[in-house]
Amino acid sequence: MNLDAPERFGEVDRCDALADVEASAQQWEHARELAGERVDLDGADAVVGAGMGGSGIAADVVALLAADALPLPVVVHKGYGLPRFAGPRTLV
Repeated sequence: MNLDAPERFGEVDRCDALADVEASAQQWEHARELAGERVDLDGADAVVGAGMGGSGIAADVVALLAADALPLPVVVHKGYGLPRFAGPRTLV
């Protein structure tokens, strides 16, 4: 694949994933608007992003972006249920 020939990307990108990537910044901005106010982390001892498949990937991205900004551990759990450490003070 010649990355200097974007007009040929469609030959291998049959699902138009590049368009999804290009639209992601706008989607994140829209999600932030929908979320409204910031989440109060007082009393929380950890954050768990739970999801499988695409939801798990989204949790990976959020964890990556939030890890350095949050004073709490951020864990992505891709199985059924929640990790054993999760409790009433875990933000899910």
